[in-house]
Amino acid sequence: MKRKLLSGWRQPELRGVLDVASWLILFTGVVVQTAARGVESLPPITALAVAPSGMEVVTGSQAGLELRRIPHVGPAVLSRTIPQFDLLRRLPTELEHIHDIKFSPDGNLLCVVGGSPSQHGAVELYRWPDAILHARRELHEDLNYSVAWQADSKSFAVASSDTRVSICDISQEAPLRIIEGHSRSVLAIAYLPGEYGLVTGGVDESIRLWEPATGKLLRSLSNHTKSVTGLAVRPGDWPGPPTLASIGLDQTVRLWQPTIGRLMRFARLSSPPLDVGWLNDGDSIVVVCKDGKLRVIDPDSMEVLKEIPAIDGIAYCLAVLPNGKVAVGGQSGQLILLHPTKR
Repeated sequence: MKRKLLSGWRQPELRGVLDVASWLILFTGVVVQTAARGVESLPPITALAVAPSGMEVVTGSQAGLELRRIPHVGPAVLSRTIPQFDLLRRLPTELEHIHDIKFSPDGNLLCVVGGSPSQHGAVELYRWPDAILHARRELHEDLNYSVAWQADSKSFAVASSDTRVSICDISQEAPLRIIEGHSRSVLAIAYLPGEYGLVTGGVDESIRLWEPATGKLLRSLSNHTKSVTGLAVRPGDWPGPPTLASIGLDQTVRLWQPTIGRLMRFARLSSPPLDVGWLNDGDSIVVVCKDGKLRVIDPDSMEVLKEIPAIDGIAYCLAVLPNGKVAVGGQSGQLILLHPTKR
């Protein structure tokens, strides 16, 4: 298949809200009916990213890409707030489904991945802060689910439902490398710091560590008993090998040192976690779950420290703000701001 790189862009027709009878089938395999209540309902927010300024979030859904202002909430608010995330602008996108949004480490580019089921996966790059479409590439023969940036902001890796991973350079049309090895869809991807490698996870229940420069498989970890749906590298300067948190549909959160193949410990939850991150100091894991709650987990004991109601329905994605608050997106277009204090 010939890959296209578009140096320009056209203004697409922005997709509106879904008909109340529409069904949304997302990567978790969960089928969600939009809430009617006599009016049209928004599709779920399936991807979130905090802008480099720390003052806006970009949201992704079947309604498109939107830039919204993060509301100011005083330090006294400790749990759940429902302020208004004012819409600043809509970004032009041709993606039917949006599954991940990541800013480059230098803050100059926004990468959005998704596509059309069983047809193609696509990647859109936007210059930032202008929010102008810089390039669009068709990568893979099915949906793209996750993206991770290299620390130098010059390359990124994309995980796809077609079982493959692409390593891409921002200045080149074709991928630098295609990595193959997973037997089923790849749902999650993350770069370890420094030269420690690239980690992927997917429906085949495995977590795999790769050498990005060659595509060589270094390790395969198979402790999850259902699909691996998310990966997050512990931030900060912690002693020892890099630490990775993984989540799966087996309702577990697992903590790894993947470079030495070590499963450190795990927590079993009452609801499947659908997205994972770390608070900025790296001393707490945060996950959002199918039951709509955000959970704060102590990585030293894997004790669930807090369960905070977030979304009325399913919570699909989260983004940690510089001030430690967490934005949570979910069913029916809900976008919630939380302050998950640890104790």
